[in-house]
Amino acid sequence: MPIATDKVTDRRNVRFASYAELGEEVERVVRADEAGTLRTTGNWTAAQVLDHIGKTMQFSFDGFPFAAPLPVRMIAGVLKRVMWNKTLNLMFKPGFQLPPSAAPMLPGNDANLSDAAALVRSQIQRIQQGEPMTAKSPLLGMLSNAQWMEIHLRHAAVHLNFIHHEKP
Repeated sequence: MPIATDKVTDRRNVRFASYAELGEEVERVVRADEAGTLRTTGNWTAAQVLDHIGKTMQFSFDGFPFAAPLPVRMIAGVLKRVMWNKTLNLMFKPGFQLPPSAAPMLPGNDANLSDAAALVRSQIQRIQQGEPMTAKSPLLGMLSNAQWMEIHLRHAAVHLNFIHHEKP
């Protein structure tokens, strides 16, 4: 039975100010897994979390294979221009359920931590090498690199809040 992640109280308070910080967190997750001290308090394994984060980052370069319905995109586009921070707060609440059309962003049950960490690392490297994120968001439309940065760092933080490095 899935956990109602919006009700989970055993979460860390993770925030990232840079992709370097996100990369450091990925390495902490990998080391904790190797040490046997990794635990999660959500519905996904650490591998699934990293796979999902990596796919989302990759799609911002290479294009998303789906889009929200036009009326939803129109409303979200207005919200993006008028209330950017409130829009992000709504998007990145624990418990948010992606629509079925967003299935390509979801991790498989067979996600592997090594592969998922490598995917996130490779996307961080693309960003740090200056490759522009030019894909349209399936919800918000065209975004600047700065907007994509904020989205990716907040998105990663929401998911990594459920991953703990140490034993309880």
